[in-house]
Amino acid sequence: MERFLVEESENEGVGWRESQGGRAIGSLSFPFCHVKNSAEQPAGPVLHTESISMQSSAETVAQYLQELPADRREFIETLRQVIADSIDPRFVETMQYGMITWVIPKDIYPPGYHCKPADCVPFLSLGSQKKAVSIYLMNVYYDKTLEKRLREGWESAGLRLDLGKACLRVRKVSETALPVLAEIVGATTLDAYLEHYVGVLAKGKKSASAGK
Repeated sequence: MERFLVEESENEGVGWRESQGGRAIGSLSFPFCHVKNSAEQPAGPVLHTESISMQSSAETVAQYLQELPADRREFIETLRQVIADSIDPRFVETMQYGMITWVIPKDIYPPGYHCKPADCVPFLSLGSQKKAVSIYLMNVYYDKTLEKRLREGWESAGLRLDLGKACLRVRKVSETALPVLAEIVGATTLDAYLEHYVGVLAKGKKSASAGK
């Protein structure tokens, strides 16, 4: 079975962990990983569902929100509204991998998520964790210009930024630069994200073929 390395981003930094057969060996605390040098699977953003702590089994967004403590539900609902008001409306809100997730619907991209074709391609996820709320921003993961804008926006607001490779962790409204979040969410259209996603997959397949 082909073996490859997966970049693992955690609160304490970025490391590399060996993975096999498309599944990370061991538990990853940060779900967005980047596959490297795999002949089985092209390089691209990967969501390891087994790695998400406090993963909800809720089937609907309403059910998910109802499960949350009142104060956390209010915070999540505030963030959700900011995202809904800013995101390209062609992204569809759903529950995916235990989080509220905005995805590319199958009627726009029928092949689905390359790691799990039955699922839609995720763009942004919002989830309640033990000590914070996590916002997974795939556009920040691959677009360093957006990452810079996010960092500068938080700094300008006088707030401490807790950011991994793609995961923005926030704890309360007063510690969240909501206008900056809205700007980052709205900066990437569905077409732009899909073009990048398909391009990464094509590049990965080409590299895999060249390595045979």
